[in-house]
Amino acid sequence: SERAPREAVAALAREGLVYTQRCVGTTVAEKGVRRCRGRVLFVETGDCCSYFHSALRMAFWRKLNSSGYLVSDVVCSRGNSGAVDLLQLETALRRHMDFAVTFQDEPRILSLIERAGVRFLSLARDVGDYPHCAGRCSLEVDGAVSAFLAHCRKRRVRSVLQVGLLGEECVLDVRSCATDAKLSVETWDIPRGTNRSGVENITHTVQCAFLNRIAANRRWLPDVLLFRDDYVARGALSALLSAGVRIPEDVRIVTLSNRGNCPVFPKTLARIEIDPVRCGLVNAEHVLSALGMGGRRRESTAEYRFVRGATFP
Repeated sequence: SERAPREAVAALAREGLVYTQRCVGTTVAEKGVRRCRGRVLFVETGDCCSYFHSALRMAFWRKLNSSGYLVSDVVCSRGNSGAVDLLQLETALRRHMDFAVTFQDEPRILSLIERAGVRFLSLARDVGDYPHCAGRCSLEVDGAVSAFLAHCRKRRVRSVLQVGLLGEECVLDVRSCATDAKLSVETWDIPRGTNRSGVENITHTVQCAFLNRIAANRRWLPDVLLFRDDYVARGALSALLSAGVRIPEDVRIVTLSNRGNCPVFPKTLARIEIDPVRCGLVNAEHVLSALGMGGRRRESTAEYRFVRGATFP
């Protein structure tokens, strides 16, 4: 296959080991030339495959690359048992790495990076006490939740139903912040289906769950439906439109969303939104700062925001 050598030469060119010129060819770089300021390892597991992770990684890669650092990606896939395969990570850490970034709080991944003596930044919620951890970047949602609840009070909302998938980790849960005794917040976690795969499975499962529940009775509809996942919102919105439910007259809608990848709907969606590109740049600046300051440990934050829309005016 011609693709393998082309990708290999492109990788060598990114590292500065060779130079390519159109109509001339590829030339090996001179010895002794410093090719990059350092190497950064970006570690993911196979379940980090959403738009958020992809957009964050691309923004992170571009910022580090433009600053003179070479970024390498490693995916630690999970087997059927849930165990993480560390072979690719072990191989990558045998090369010199100046820094590592990981999404996970997976102890085996963190311990392996720690034993290799590589300083790292974690995007996980709970990092633990690792001497080589240079800090963590958290996703702050409390401000957006407070703004959402304030809007609920202003619009005299009495009931909110937050909808997600059963067993899915989610950053959004407004129950702990809903201190108003007049506001009822409940959760509906829909079991994931097994007859389809990927995003299609999520949207189809939620669509069927909503169609069945609406067909049985519409009185359960709350004042506000809050979707804790944008793919869940896609399935539910399709079912609501199909059943003739009016939005926002019959029920108001708010969804968790990524900026630039919000579900398509005839009316602008009210949403609790995160900007993955901004998150990538925040993490890149964190890494650059950590590389420049040595052993100092610090925290950084990327914030969600509440955006009003026609579905919850």
